[in-house]
Amino acid sequence: MEQGVRGSPYTILVCGTDPRERKKTRRALAARFREQAVVGEQPLTVSELKGIKLRGPKTDLALLVHFSEGRVLLTDKDGLYNDFLLEAVKLAGGNLLIAVSGVETAPGTLAHEGVVQALAYSGGQRAVLSIHQQKRFLTWAKEPAPVHLDHIAAALAGNVRLLAVPDSVNMYSSALRRRFCQIL
Repeated sequence: MEQGVRGSPYTILVCGTDPRERKKTRRALAARFREQAVVGEQPLTVSELKGIKLRGPKTDLALLVHFSEGRVLLTDKDGLYNDFLLEAVKLAGGNLLIAVSGVETAPGTLAHEGVVQALAYSGGQRAVLSIHQQKRFLTWAKEPAPVHLDHIAAALAGNVRLLAVPDSVNMYSSALRRRFCQIL
């Protein structure tokens, strides 16, 4: 692995609303990357997600972890994270991964295909399909599996194409809605 945005080591920012999921993920990443990366956490609250502005130094990789319980609303019309995704892409220069934890995922698989399809087609979150096709969507049961950790390492090394934010995320972000209202 090479160096991060400010030299060595890399910086990884684990973000999410559930403190247990952030902590488990941070620990797994810290154990995997040891001296190669500094792994930090960014707590999120549902109330601050609309219109969120992420501040702070650039990071080499941002990882959003969302625990799957009930109806999962990640992106698009009813999504919680549209504004966050736009901000995190800026903060990490496009090196953003989205993970849904609490999902049994076959060994060696980045994401549960059935969950991706359900979110995209039954859940009205087509952006999830786009993010998955870009190899930027992960699922795991309790913590990242070796395949996930290897994929995160590949993303840090620049071997996974940077996230191109799906149009529907832009369309449903509060920033675009504010601009549209100002035009009217």
